[in-house]
Amino acid sequence: MYARFRDGLKMAKKKAGAKAEKEREIPIPSNRTEAAEFVGKVRILKNRIAAVIAEAEAKIAAIQKMAADATDAPKEEVRDLVEGLFVFFETNSPELTEDGARRSVDLLTGVIGERLSPWKVELKGVEEVLEELHRMGLTKFIRPKEEVNKDAMLSSETDRNLAATVKGVSVVREDTFFVKPTELGEDVTRLRKITIGKEKVKK
Repeated sequence: MYARFRDGLKMAKKKAGAKAEKEREIPIPSNRTEAAEFVGKVRILKNRIAAVIAEAEAKIAAIQKMAADATDAPKEEVRDLVEGLFVFFETNSPELTEDGARRSVDLLTGVIGERLSPWKVELKGVEEVLEELHRMGLTKFIRPKEEVNKDAMLSSETDRNLAATVKGVSVVREDTFFVKPTELGEDVTRLRKITIGKEKVKK
């Protein structure tokens, strides 16, 4: 028999504007034999879940392929029509836009036109661009960057505890409890987030 206890986890439910709380029972193994049985059951359940997901993904893939096959030709035709309209608009832009007075034209069945977006800067190789700006004396295009040195905050236990006293700073660690059933090939994990100053950190 598995030892059971109520873990105090409360699931809130809203009914007619009121919250009903319900406790969930968590089975706890009482010895190594039962713990091994738990791990084996995890493997069985995970394999069952994987089989359902694999079957669903196969069906989804088949539906997606069918949809792609059925829409490839219409999509290509739409691209061609839009490209033709673009050429028409560019060629006849002075007339259609009244020499730039408007950016679109109503064609009864719909509207064609252009929407201008703001200029933006695209960088290829940030370090190289910075070097070139320095070389050209264009430092006005360089923004001094001030940022928090997180590495320094984590450099020692003293610094971690000191950083944790700063308003807006949380020094945290996520411990991972894992279950790795034999032959499953993957871990089942549970994270525990520890925050300095809120909970004693286990080393």
